Amino acid sequence: MNNVTDNRLPLLLYFHGCNNTRDLGGYKTTEGRTVTRGKIFRSGELSKISTHAGKIIQNRYGIDTLIDLRTEGEVSHRPIPKIDGVRYENIPVLREAMMGITPDDAYMEEIITALVADGWTEKAFMQQAYLKIVSEEHSHNAYKSLFEVLLSYKGGATVFCCSQGRDRTGIASMLILSALGVPMERITADYLFTSKQAYRQKLLVSVLKNLRVIDTDQATFAAAFASSSIERLNGALCWIDEHYDSINSYLINAIGLSNTQLDKLKELYLE
Repeated sequence: MNNVTDNRLPLLLYFHGCNNTRDLGGYKTTEGRTVTRGKIFRSGELSKISTHAGKIIQNRYGIDTLIDLRTEGEVSHRPIPKIDGVRYENIPVLREAMMGITPDDAYMEEIITALVADGWTEKAFMQQAYLKIVSEEHSHNAYKSLFEVLLSYKGGATVFCCSQGRDRTGIASMLILSALGVPMERITADYLFTSKQAYRQKLLVSVLKNLRVIDTDQATFAAAFASSSIERLNGALCWIDEHYDSINSYLINAIGLSNTQLDKLKELYLE
């Protein structure tokens, strides 16, 4: 277990089955307040969480609510084990599988081959995927439901997760931290931190390339999926600014939060 106390870095939880799990607390806001540690955690897929880790999460960290942002297909293929005392909710950000975002597409290799052949770059493809997440009403409703869970806080802590803790979880973290008043430079740093947790995926791509299962172009395309890219997030932020002028306006007019709810979030999660 490695407790990172530097205010500029996330507190990581290292347990078997906890992929890219970290505390959203510790960041300073533009008003000089601090996001309270131990109330909101973000994570990658938790389907392999061990019984021991589950008990620690529930007892040591007080996590009593787990929100799964994955599709119904992902949940069906890789369900998260029940943790005693932890409420579970599935709030899918996407209606169905989306290559590069969800890992439950059985034909990913064939799709990557076709995309590369058609001249797609990973950057262009993933920016399109991010625009889908921030622009579709279904995603807006899902993130509204996530905020409603956070607003119902009565003690304990909440962890929300997807498959890698990068895209759907990354945008959720961006929205939550924005609502709390954390500067965008700190939010983007938190988003990019996920890249440091993706070495296993990158290693797998390297092995496949060395075995000549995939060629260099396909390997380059696939490897980029394993990393966080600031261009993806910036593309989504530019779309939000173009259509809603600001993150705050987006939270109110797209996600559906009221100013009263935004104030309550700060009361609940800032110190």
